[in-house]
Amino acid sequence: MKTNLFIALILFIAISSYAQEKKPNILLISVDDLNDWVGVYGGNPQMKTPHIDKLASEAMVFRNTSCPGPSCCPSRSALLSGFMPATTGVYRNSQNMLHTKIVQENATMPEYFSKHGYVTISSGKIFHRHITTNGFDYGQWAFDVWKLATGDYEIREDNFFSRDKGIINGQKLKNQDPQGHYEPGDPKYTELYKTPFEFGPTKGGKEETMDYRTARWFEEKLQENYDKPFFMFAGFSKPHLPWHAPKEFFDMYERDSIEVPEFRLDDLNDIVDENGKKIYSPEVDFLWCQHYDVHKDAVLAYMAAASYADECVGVVLDALKKSKYAENTIVVKTVAR
Repeated sequence: MKTNLFIALILFIAISSYAQEKKPNILLISVDDLNDWVGVYGGNPQMKTPHIDKLASEAMVFRNTSCPGPSCCPSRSALLSGFMPATTGVYRNSQNMLHTKIVQENATMPEYFSKHGYVTISSGKIFHRHITTNGFDYGQWAFDVWKLATGDYEIREDNFFSRDKGIINGQKLKNQDPQGHYEPGDPKYTELYKTPFEFGPTKGGKEETMDYRTARWFEEKLQENYDKPFFMFAGFSKPHLPWHAPKEFFDMYERDSIEVPEFRLDDLNDIVDENGKKIYSPEVDFLWCQHYDVHKDAVLAYMAAASYADECVGVVLDALKKSKYAENTIVVKTVAR
């Protein structure tokens, strides 16, 4: 199995790097909000991501990369269109790149592959979701074969943490200290915190959760026959907030042995305006973790969600390895904001 680990827009090289009659299949895997806490990057040696680490051990690894935009939609739009936010004008999650003329006039990544002899297949979080007059735009229009990612889980109330709801380890706080930041109901809060800051294990196993169901769908697709080379794009939504995952992934870590990353509460003090006034302060969620001494719990939850995502990646990679496409497939693992 030929594997390449990219965090860059160089997929198109694959088309020209092989003879026309021998186009490779391409499997692109995106993991949402995964930082450098994986073995290959060494950001946190406590993290357990065996499947991604194995892929990296057989791969070309890019270590000096940049995010085109620090928000989900601008970053994904740049990756999928090939145009930076400064060109498209897409700087917010509410902006749909399809409303820009340059994207309307140029093929997106999957459309490009489709126009060059590939069957394009996708499920999971790829394009940023937008509300339309006809429902939701998931980017389904860009693929030949597309499936809406579905799944569900129930929260274990006894191990549930939520800043928004004022709950710690299943216990409701009587008088939550807001730390002087925006509270629910404040328009600024709504803009900044549309995704709740909460975490904890779920009831039941992984089988009915969304990312795992997506992985199993690709497992099935890799058993099918195609009359063209395929471009598969699998999108996993974890470890994006909220950090919920089946309990088996929380059980991979011991809370008391968790080492919290080093930080400085004054780290933003040197970012000032033209008058020398401090512009930024630590985020409310970070301060909440500090105030209630749940930083270790938050770190553990993130690692559990990342290990769950790694498990999903492993399902797809194992399916490819067992398939007849193993020797003619380029694997690209990237991180989406």
